[in-house]
Amino acid sequence: MSGTVYATIDGTQPVSGARVSMTDARGRTFVSETNCAGNFFVRPETWRPEFPVKTKITWGTQTIEMESAIHREGSCAACHEKGLSPSSPGPVFLWDDTPPAGVTGGCQ
Repeated sequence: MSGTVYATIDGTQPVSGARVSMTDARGRTFVSETNCAGNFFVRPETWRPEFPVKTKITWGTQTIEMESAIHREGSCAACHEKGLSPSSPGPVFLWDDTPPAGVTGGCQ
């Protein structure tokens, strides 16, 4: 499982320190945290989920839950491309408009 979390739908500001919570069909939950580039990843030897997987992302008091379950693909980028299209809901993001103060992201 892997992906990138952005502050807003434009996909320009990654979010560091977001908690990505994934719960599989057996009710087992694994939590990963995004790095400075907004990326998270779970190695198969660490957690091998049974699909479908429900996902939610939390940063501070903001929580976004994915509306549908992940049924087949462990890479968010397989469905979430940067632009909106008939085959993509766009990037994974936390806020509809300006993120609150203190949101960081971007590796130096």
